[in-house]
Formats: sequence, C-alpha cells, structure tokens
Amino acid sequence: MGAARNIFDSMEAKSRDIVTWSSMIMALGGVGRGEEALALFRFIQMPMSEGGGGLSPNGHTLLLILSACSHAGLLDEGVALFESARESGVHFLDFHFNALLDLLARGGRLHEAERIINEMPMRATAITWMTLLGGCRMHGCLEIAECTDASL
Repeated sequence: MGAARNIFDSMEAKSRDIVTWSSMIMALGGVGRGEEALALFRFIQMPMSEGGGGLSPNGHTLLLILSACSHAGLLDEGVALFESARESGVHFLDFHFNALLDLLARGGRLHEAERIINEMPMRATAITWMTLLGGCRMHGCLEIAECTDASL
C-alpha cells in the first residue's frame, strides 16, 4: 500500500484522472483505511486551484467510497455521502443501493435498511435481500430476517 501511495503522490496533479483517484480509494478501502479513502474522496472534489483534484466523482467512485465506509465502520459518513449524492441528482443503480444497505446492515440499522429496500426505485435483487439477511445474522435480528425470507 505504501508503494502505491508513493506512486500516486508522485504523479503530476493534472495527470490524475477519475480512474486514478478511484483506484487509490479502492486500495485504501480494501486495506481498512476508510478515513484516508474518505479524505481522498473529498479531496477529489476540491478545485485544482485549491490544491484538490478538481473532478466530480462518478458512479463507480461513489460505489467504492460507500464500500470503504462500510468496511471501516464509517456509517454516518457513508449515509451522508449517499444522501448528498441523491440531492445532487445522481442516478443510482441497484449496486449503489446494495452498498448503502451493506453499510446500514453492518452498522445494525436494519429497520432503516428494510425501509430503504421498500423505497428503492427498482426491484430488490437477490443480492439486496442477501445483504439484509447478512446484517440480520450479524446482529441476531430474527424479526426482520423472517420477513425477508418471506419476501424471497
């Protein structure tokens, strides 16, 4: 991870594109460095004149930062990012909702996750339900798990 970060930091700012930034966010999130991934995500959006990346994150970048937040236990930060993106008019796909559900389920906010599933603009997939069931198993919530099982 250290070598990857050194290479990233040594790149000229203007040569970094959204793929480069997203790759670094994915790497940081993958080794449990969610706070750093979150800082990098915010830095991407800062204007270059202020030393930032000067870019708008795409849907893939959003998915990566939600995953990093989920694995690092940054529940409130991840939910806030999702809501901010929603307010900005980002078009979410099912995998964005699944990442949000994973975040909520890992954090024990299972009733909120269930509400999100019921309000999603698309039909819940098997992955959606398995994500919720995984959270139910992790937190011993039979009440929601039994309702979820009936939905399948």
